[in-house]
Amino acid sequence: MIWMNIIPHVAKNARYTIGARIENTFLDLLELSYVAYFTEKEKKMEKVTKCLLVLDTLKFLVSVAWEGKLISNKQCEDVALKLEEVGKMFGGWKKISRIPKRKTTTSEVAEKKAVSETEHELVVRIPLIVRPRPIVVEPQTVAIAFELEDVRVAVGVGSCETPSVPLSI
Repeated sequence: MIWMNIIPHVAKNARYTIGARIENTFLDLLELSYVAYFTEKEKKMEKVTKCLLVLDTLKFLVSVAWEGKLISNKQCEDVALKLEEVGKMFGGWKKISRIPKRKTTTSEVAEKKAVSETEHELVVRIPLIVRPRPIVVEPQTVAIAFELEDVRVAVGVGSCETPSVPLSI
């Protein structure tokens, strides 16, 4: 823990007051995140929200220590960067907890079944036409590339010979 490396450098009169409070808040956050990890999915959002509240309290306490000149600018920056990273992790965790699990529709099940019934064919999806854009191949030749969406191409497995027909524009 980064705070354990900072606390010995804090003045004695502050080490056992705000320093100890910051240390305890770090430990509270660690404990809450552990509890949130093992909480059932229905109550996980509540626990993660509590973690975010404790994290904000911790940020406040560190800023108070910095404003009181109890920790240096570098120490405050190091702690702030770590707390910001942890906040992003909790935010992502909260966002994932909010998203309901998607149910597969009957058309998706039928589509998967149709694809699985054609095991001897290779099915390829090609993306949607977004916009044509010219590609200069040689100074005199211009080719137009298109992007397609949801077009399926079935290719039989076996020996395939590609025709050697030149493309003309």
